Amino acid sequence: MEQELLHKLKIGDENAYHAVFNTYFPVLVAFANKYVVDLDMAKEIVQVVFVKLFEKRRSLEITTSIKSYLYKMVYNDCLNAINSQKITSKHYSQYARQIELLTDYHDVMEKTERELRIFKAIDQLPPQCKLIIQQSRFEGKKNQAIADELNISIRTVETQISKALKLLRAEINLFFY
Repeated sequence: MEQELLHKLKIGDENAYHAVFNTYFPVLVAFANKYVVDLDMAKEIVQVVFVKLFEKRRSLEITTSIKSYLYKMVYNDCLNAINSQKITSKHYSQYARQIELLTDYHDVMEKTERELRIFKAIDQLPPQCKLIIQQSRFEGKKNQAIADELNISIRTVETQISKALKLLRAEINLFFY
């Protein structure tokens, strides 16, 4: 029976082809779906297998059963699809990472340039104003501690910080506008 069906497939008997298709298509889709876990892709893989079967019908050399032959074809095509997805996914991941690095690079570059301008602006401040803003903002000292260390009033520290921030804002605004 199997040999007769195979012979009919080889000579292009459409009824034999439809019989094989109708018999095996649903079970092969379920089989493929276990590997690719995507029903549409599983159906597509099985359809392609049946197209290959039809295109190669004259040169078919099936030493096992048609069923085993079709299962093996589906299995191989599933592996090819999985590998293709992995490669595509890998390339996508690499591309996404490169874009992320470029974005990070530009962000870091801009931040570094802003910081450099701020430090240059701080260097332009009058000496006492510069000292007080550095102690306040970079060393995290309280206004009273700065006043005690420099032997000045707390009001002077507050005034110098206010003056420094005003000058820094003006300098930074000139750069960004």
